[in-house]
Amino acid sequence: MRISFVTGDTINGPLHSNDTLSINGSPRFNGKATTAYTGAMSCSASTTYTWRWYGLAGRGDTPQFQSGDPEAVPILTLPTTNTAIKTETDRAAGKTGCLYNGPTRIVLNSSGTMTVTSPFTTSSTYAPCVGTNVALPTNGVIYVQNVPSTQTATCTGSQNRLGYPISGDVTDYGCRDGDAFVSGTLRGRLTIAAENNIVVVGNTTYQTTGAASTDMLGLVANQFVQVYHPVNSSGTNLASFTNPQIHAAMLALGHSFIVQNYDEGAQLGTITINGVIAQKWRGPVGTSGGTGYLKSYGYDTRLQYASPPYVQDITETPYRPSQWAEIQDPSGLPA
Repeated sequence: MRISFVTGDTINGPLHSNDTLSINGSPRFNGKATTAYTGAMSCSASTTYTWRWYGLAGRGDTPQFQSGDPEAVPILTLPTTNTAIKTETDRAAGKTGCLYNGPTRIVLNSSGTMTVTSPFTTSSTYAPCVGTNVALPTNGVIYVQNVPSTQTATCTGSQNRLGYPISGDVTDYGCRDGDAFVSGTLRGRLTIAAENNIVVVGNTTYQTTGAASTDMLGLVANQFVQVYHPVNSSGTNLASFTNPQIHAAMLALGHSFIVQNYDEGAQLGTITINGVIAQKWRGPVGTSGGTGYLKSYGYDTRLQYASPPYVQDITETPYRPSQWAEIQDPSGLPA
């Protein structure tokens, strides 16, 4: 499956792909576009373009790039795991982060607190991290791990203990998986990392935006960062998450930033992002058939010189999220 930027998509900031950029129609790229692809795309028997993007049929598509063809640059690599962030939750070592077991619901409150439900987090060490109007951890780190093998964890039917999936939803969730379900308004600096997936279940924004804002969120999943989109077996939307807004630096280290069931249900508007996305494989957020979302992605320029708490620790070199990253998906088709 080839995942394309389509007419109506707007990228306001730098964008990079380790493969060719796939285009269908006339998307707009209002920042510098780069690619690690160094060849030329053949458009017809008589014409070869040097543009480093891949059109639906090799011709007729008219992407609006800020300054001509995407520039060829070296491959960008992602960290392989977020476990270095987990070390900042080790209370025995004097760390002050919050560690949760299994599915965990985190609602960010504009007052600078959070409301957390985590049924399998039973240790007295982290009891202050669960409840209503909980203070953000002092070091700004949350880690949601899989339920340890030594701990009993049971669920009812196919639901996890948070009630996901809702009735009729075909989406799968694991009873013991380290999944973080996130929404709300952040006041402060916070990194939420998950051993499995992070699911954005509602608008997730900053209390204050702009260059002077001190609010900053990192969402770092070992697997997927997902946008919540429950559908039934007939492909009907079960909850309308219309025109979602996400303010965050998002990293999907093992897979993708993706909309759940992106090819099912009616179109729900446009995803607006203020931040950055880095992902191993580019994930779809909709289809040209009218499902999912169009894209309005904006780069948070503060990320040129700052990062969410301890995100830089997951790489051996100083990490500065500054580009939208994608590479070819495992099927071997252009991303």
